[in-house]
Amino acid sequence: MYMKATTLACAPCPNHRISPAGSTTVNNCVAHEPCARNTFFHTELLVCAACPYGKTSAVGSKTARDCLNPHPCDANSYMKIETLECLPCPEHKISKFNTIGQEDCINAGHCQEDMYMNLETITCTRCPDNKTSPASSVGVNSCLKPDSCAKNMYWDSTLSRCTHCPHPQVSHANSIRVQDCTTLQVCEKNTYMNMDTFQCTQCPDQKVSAATSTHIGNCTRIVHCGPHSFKRVFPNETTVCVDCADDEVALARSTSPAHCIKTTQSFPINNSAVSVFAFWQWPRKHLIQIEKGTFSNNTVLSVKMVWDLSIFPANPKLATTDILKFDIQGSTTFFKPIKITMGFTDQPPDTTVVFQTFDERLREWVVPDFVVSVDASDHTASVSVTHFSFWRIDFQSNPTDESTTADPVAKDTSRKADSFIQIFDVLMLFLLFTLFMVVAVLMAHRDNSSTTNQDNCCMSRA
Repeated sequence: MYMKATTLACAPCPNHRISPAGSTTVNNCVAHEPCARNTFFHTELLVCAACPYGKTSAVGSKTARDCLNPHPCDANSYMKIETLECLPCPEHKISKFNTIGQEDCINAGHCQEDMYMNLETITCTRCPDNKTSPASSVGVNSCLKPDSCAKNMYWDSTLSRCTHCPHPQVSHANSIRVQDCTTLQVCEKNTYMNMDTFQCTQCPDQKVSAATSTHIGNCTRIVHCGPHSFKRVFPNETTVCVDCADDEVALARSTSPAHCIKTTQSFPINNSAVSVFAFWQWPRKHLIQIEKGTFSNNTVLSVKMVWDLSIFPANPKLATTDILKFDIQGSTTFFKPIKITMGFTDQPPDTTVVFQTFDERLREWVVPDFVVSVDASDHTASVSVTHFSFWRIDFQSNPTDESTTADPVAKDTSRKADSFIQIFDVLMLFLLFTLFMVVAVLMAHRDNSSTTNQDNCCMSRA
């Protein structure tokens, strides 16, 4: 680039021209031929310079940054300098590990049976004892015990040797016929290719995988994010939990950044009628309606969603719905009530929706004597309040009238049982009374008998 005098801004050189740093006119831009491979254009010397030792570059490299460490290529392949990619050697040619350039691929030669092409020495080498190999074998792994073919090969009975399966088929070790070679199927999502059975296998419970997975290690555990974070799935189906901002919260298992909501929201009132939505997200529906003249001018209403429940006494039903904390700045007096609408999820059967406020003096939740309006279809409840505090929705059990809910047959049976008990009681009283009278008569008779005997005794003595 050079400094353009008319605009005093840097302008690019014309095509196929370059300039050193600090150029001030277009005349500093000079033509140059593309540098050869393994060199780069030196912008200060304006010449093609060799890459540092051990590094390579493609034709036309412009800076030293274009000189890279080539990735070592496997045996029987070579590094293509122009693209820095590993390519297989031409047919019937082989190469050593980390070969650079096709010219280093050499003719493989034709090693005899029981021999293999040694990729380190590029010579035919005899197989170890008790092992054999077909002609033109490459690498010591081609030497096998008879009838013991390696994986992805089969025993060719005609040739009496192990033969590679037709590409791209695979086979188990010790395969004995070409029919044992099979083509791998493409596995669907949440499955993987079992290389022992060559079958797509379902991932273990609570784990998922991308399509075309080839190993059980590709099955990863399903991610359920905790509170104050949400799940993000990347194009490669990698799943991570992302934290919400410091002043935001979210429910557990949230799946979108939209589920992160601010814990506090403020609304200017300015002595006008207004309806404001706080945390308007299902199942959280919080609407505050303020009539004109409720507060004085320059008033700010602050609504906070309370997540720290440690400030309240222990209560297993505390998390029934959200808890809102209302604060006011600029005014301390209510001129008119404000209407609060809060949402709830599932209402338990035989319950009534009530609003509760936290009495900080008593340290307990209480139910003020306010009229609550419930919209069951929208799962919302509304109440007009005249003071600020903590507010929440709760469900109170409805009282049951046993006389109206009892089974009629049971009630009739109960009445009959009561009548029988009453008759039994009367009979028992009658029997007790009769027994008492009999005992009384017997006692009186005995007393009379004793008196008569005494009188007779006295008369005989006289």
